[in-house]
This record gives sequence, structure tokens and C-alpha cells, in this order.
Amino acid sequence: MTYNNQNSQHIIVFHGFPALEEGDRFAGYSALISAHGLNVPVPDHLCAIGMKHKKYDYERWHIFTPRHRPRDTLYDNLVDLLIRFLSQNDGKLSKRARRREFEKLTDDETRVIEEKYAEIFD
Repeated sequence: MTYNNQNSQHIIVFHGFPALEEGDRFAGYSALISAHGLNVPVPDHLCAIGMKHKKYDYERWHIFTPRHRPRDTLYDNLVDLLIRFLSQNDGKLSKRARRREFEKLTDDETRVIEEKYAEIFD
């Protein structure tokens, strides 16, 4: 499986923003700018994933807790998304989610996923 760790990475200083604590990582737009070497205007505030289990602002940074750190692969992110959607809708995948995020799933695959979810979480 290919690992795509562009969503967060270790940083110290970034485009004139103040230095972050050891272990903090880019997240969101700052991760995209860094990973792809984009020469774009930097917004007033950027996001990072901190090591503390506390969400806070530090100068121009919005620092999120480690639990906000994205998974390393797209597959892992999709599995997390699928579980969140199922938990929000009593173990059933909504029509909107099936039409948009999970349009490639067949009716049989959706039925099996919903059954497995019920076995595990009910």
C-alpha cells in the first residue's frame, strides 16, 4: 500500500510564521504548501497538529490535538469516514453518502458493510 504522508509533517519554521514546538506537524493548507513546494500567498492563520492533548492558538497558528492528525493513507481515511457516517445514521449509510463519497460501492457491498458494522458496534 502506498503511504501518502502529505497531510502532516514535522516542522520548525514555515514561511515567516513563528517556530512551533518540537514534534508539531503541518496540517491542512500548510501541509499542502510544504509538500508540493507551492509558491502561493500564505493566509493569516495556518493549522498544525500539536503533541499536547489540548487545542489552542499560538500566534498565527491554530494547533489541534494529536487525535486530529490525518491517517497516513487514503484508505485509512476512507475507512474512518465510513465508520463516522455509519455511526451518525444508526448503522446505515445515507443516500447522500452513497451517492457522493461511496458511489463505487454496490448494493451488496453496502449491505455487507452495514451488517458487519451492526455485528461490531451494536
